[in-house]
Amino acid sequence: MKSSLLIPFLLSFFLSFLFTPLSMWLARKVGAVAVPDERRKHKGHIPQLGGLAIFFSFVFTSLIYNRLGLIAWSSGYSAVLIGGALIVLLGMLDDIYELPPYIKFIGQAFAALIAISFGLKVTVISSPFSNRLVELGWIGTLATFLWIVGIVNAVNFIDGLDGLAAGICSISSVALLILALLLHRFEVALLFSTLAGASLGFLPYNFYPAKTFMGDTGAMFLGYAISLLAVMGAVKTALLVSIGVPFFVLAIPIIDAIFVTSKRIANRRSPFVGDRGHIHFTLLDMGYTEREVVLILYFATIIFSGLALFLARS
Repeated sequence: MKSSLLIPFLLSFFLSFLFTPLSMWLARKVGAVAVPDERRKHKGHIPQLGGLAIFFSFVFTSLIYNRLGLIAWSSGYSAVLIGGALIVLLGMLDDIYELPPYIKFIGQAFAALIAISFGLKVTVISSPFSNRLVELGWIGTLATFLWIVGIVNAVNFIDGLDGLAAGICSISSVALLILALLLHRFEVALLFSTLAGASLGFLPYNFYPAKTFMGDTGAMFLGYAISLLAVMGAVKTALLVSIGVPFFVLAIPIIDAIFVTSKRIANRRSPFVGDRGHIHFTLLDMGYTEREVVLILYFATIIFSGLALFLARS
């Protein structure tokens, strides 16, 4: 079992590591480069289409396992590929042309609706008080929509320091892989293994000092894939598992997104316009180095993930 999950991890890691220089070349060709500003203090113009390496390594590896018969053409897997391709295209356009926030939101919402149209939604859960199934109906559909759009933006928001989003998503994918195994969802565990490898394969180029950024292309795809795979792994499970574990595993980006969005709305500003109100910038302003901040938030993600899996197992 362990070795069968290690192989897709290593394959997607290798492909991501191989594809990243190609994504850097393409980013420079099309002008998708990040220029230093008041929020990001990096030196020089950094290519930011690294998300393409993550996406294509995930797709190629998962398609190989689809051909081997270990990943079926299920509605969930189809939604990840089709909706993921849309979200990647949206991210690419934003990385090149800096799309208006409302256009990005419309695209995210459409990608979420694609997943829901494929039947990827939590409409039934096990009651915490009995073994009976509870129908959620339209409430479950709405909750799934908000979950997908929310996690896409949460991961995008946390992508503010070198290696931060890639590392957090790698840790979260491994934690949710373990949850999928606890729930006997081997196919979902296989996809999380592939996603973790793709994210980690990009990290050597992205860790401080970064040679490339994943951009919205990568951040939104990682958020989209994690949110969909979490739904695939948690349907018809206990309430604590279906909602609590993914929430705790992704606590850092979720808490950051809720805090920053609330503050922007309270100040009558667009919740999608960037500023330095994020948790990582706050830690930087407290005097920690960029590398220290990233490692602190990695460690916090590991702690939250461990707590979530302990509760799920209990």
